[in-house]
Amino acid sequence: MPTIFTDPKPTAEFDGTDYRYTWQFVWDSKKPVAAWLMMNPSWADIDRSDMTVDRVLHFSREHGCGSVIVVNLWPKITPDSGAMWRAISSLPPEKVSANLAAITRIGATAQLRIVAFGVDAGRDHHAHVLSTVNAFGGSLLCLGTSKDGWPYHPMARGKHRIPDDRQLAPWQFPK
Repeated sequence: MPTIFTDPKPTAEFDGTDYRYTWQFVWDSKKPVAAWLMMNPSWADIDRSDMTVDRVLHFSREHGCGSVIVVNLWPKITPDSGAMWRAISSLPPEKVSANLAAITRIGATAQLRIVAFGVDAGRDHHAHVLSTVNAFGGSLLCLGTSKDGWPYHPMARGKHRIPDDRQLAPWQFPK
């Protein structure tokens, strides 16, 4: 069941109804900011969360943070990963550039930078992921990695499911 936000409410940078560059929720401005680099926006907005955002909020609170900013490798809003993969090659360059600018800005200000875009993105879109991770910058953390070194998504399922008490670990781009 998604969280329905009342007060405080998240903020987000949208570009129309199809693109989201950032999603931010602050519950204690005196504590560190956790920035999460995910794959693509789902339907979480300023009124309601989704299951992924609920997991991100949980892990951020567990690690002592007072706010979360989510940015994504691609700004296209869709809860369907298949639709995302089909849309990548046709994303307008200006949307991709605006997204990269947001990632750079957020990465420069966050105290914790967590990569959690899943295994498929890095494997299938290596060059884009590398440039985006470099723009995110700083020391990177993750919730765990695949055998090939790609960071798990908070909603990983099956034997790769992330336990609620998982500690963040350092992450480096796979060679």
